[in-house]
Amino acid sequence: MAEQDDNRWKLDKHIPVAVIFAIVVQGMAGVWWLSDLQHSVQDHERRLVAQEAAKIAERMAVVEVQMRDSRELQLEMNRKLDRLMDSKGLRGQQRP
Repeated sequence: MAEQDDNRWKLDKHIPVAVIFAIVVQGMAGVWWLSDLQHSVQDHERRLVAQEAAKIAERMAVVEVQMRDSRELQLEMNRKLDRLMDSKGLRGQQRP
């Protein structure tokens, strides 16, 4: 029985309080570092989302300009066709 008691883990009184304090402080520092790391990752995620949104908005603006230009070109082509048809006397006539 006495041998079994000797094999158990014990907290020895010979461990200095400074060592225990250092271990506790290191543990707290580790938790603090992990928390700071988590906040940093979240900040990077927010920045990434904002950058992607800005890129999408920029692309949308380009597409809107291209669509407007295409519409203006289409209207110009229609006006030219109308003038051509008017000059040839084809307005109002149906094709055979």
